[in-house]
Amino acid sequence: MTLKPLGDRILIKPEIPPNVTESGLILQEERKPEQTGTVIAVGPCSHPRKAEAEELAGWFDKFTIDPGQPKTRARHEQTKELLRDLVRKEPEVKVGDYVVFSWTAGQEIWVEDGQDRLLLMRESDLLCVVEGLEV
Repeated sequence: MTLKPLGDRILIKPEIPPNVTESGLILQEERKPEQTGTVIAVGPCSHPRKAEAEELAGWFDKFTIDPGQPKTRARHEQTKELLRDLVRKEPEVKVGDYVVFSWTAGQEIWVEDGQDRLLLMRESDLLCVVEGLEV
């Protein structure tokens, strides 16, 4: 079975904290859910209306702006950038990244007869990417 995330969704294999500490103490089962994991699949992050947003941003260029009005020109440029930013182009994470996410984020998915637990969440639910750490 293959799972392919759609849109800006990401599939994460959560890191399950150990039940026993290094010194041999057994931890309670009722503890905070995991908040870290490894990205195993990333959606394309493409927006169906990307072409429309680019066309609308280009439409703004047809207006002539009085050069003596710097405030108006700045607002015009900000509007064009906002239109282009409404559609994401590339995902910010890649497969293999070690990430931290909110413990309330994601939808649980069980695969392989309930043995493997994965989380499916939006890229915006991620808090950070951990770099320089061997996983």
